Amino acid sequence: MYQNTLFLFLFFQKVFFEEVLKKNNLISMLNLVLIGAGNLGFNFYNEFSKNKKINLIQWYSRSLNTIKFAKKNTSIIDDIKNIKKADIYIVCVNDDSIKNIIKQINLKGLIVHTSGFCSIKEIDSKKRRGVFYPVQTFIKSRKISFKNIPICIEAEDRKDLKKLIQLSNYINAKAYEINSEKRKVIHLAAVFVNNFSNHLYSIAKELLDSNKISFNIFHSIIRETTEKVLEIGPEKSQTGPAKRGDKKTIEEHEKFLTNKEYKKLYLMITQLIEKKYESRKL
Repeated sequence: MYQNTLFLFLFFQKVFFEEVLKKNNLISMLNLVLIGAGNLGFNFYNEFSKNKKINLIQWYSRSLNTIKFAKKNTSIIDDIKNIKKADIYIVCVNDDSIKNIIKQINLKGLIVHTSGFCSIKEIDSKKRRGVFYPVQTFIKSRKISFKNIPICIEAEDRKDLKKLIQLSNYINAKAYEINSEKRKVIHLAAVFVNNFSNHLYSIAKELLDSNKISFNIFHSIIRETTEKVLEIGPEKSQTGPAKRGDKKTIEEHEKFLTNKEYKKLYLMITQLIEKKYESRKL
């Protein structure tokens, strides 16, 4: 009974002080407009719409049908000309569409794109411009917490940079001030660590499926590989026939692979591993 009363007291005390801080402008709400309804757009919506420090005033998508579920929580539009005034406009569209979308925004707020590869200069220099790039993989069907996700931020004005840091803090992410050139390197490396590795998982699953073996058998090795990479680094984690120099095993693997493209990929990666670790055996 006492514990329940104490919990309620602390809860209402927290709510009360938050309201006092808001009224005195000690906690500043950020007014956001979200542009784009792809994988990242959906995950940003899930995060922003539930955050009491963020006022998601509008969400734009080329197809209203895609985002109609959100109309109870925010204004939804399919015409960029109807965009509202906001503190920050977050543009989550594919790289080729960034310029075309942003040139249609003629308001005074800070406009940021979320591309890992595109420069801040993709946005017209006459606009307040920036970048807000989360270093994470997203899909619509899986909700992800932004807690501790690294976000590469960039802006030309210090006040705008502070706004992006503020937004990062509001969603419990970790902001890193990274310029466009370094962000390109991060994005390229992310393609290797995420996109390419996922495609290799897909090939592995295809090999298993064709022999009626469940992919579940690899859950343990995938977890252990990831944990080792995080703990001791990729170089020390490397194992397998290419590192050991097991020529006979490699030849048998090559014979087993009937898909020419997969065989070519197998041999190319094998040769890269052999070359990397060959000198260390001497």
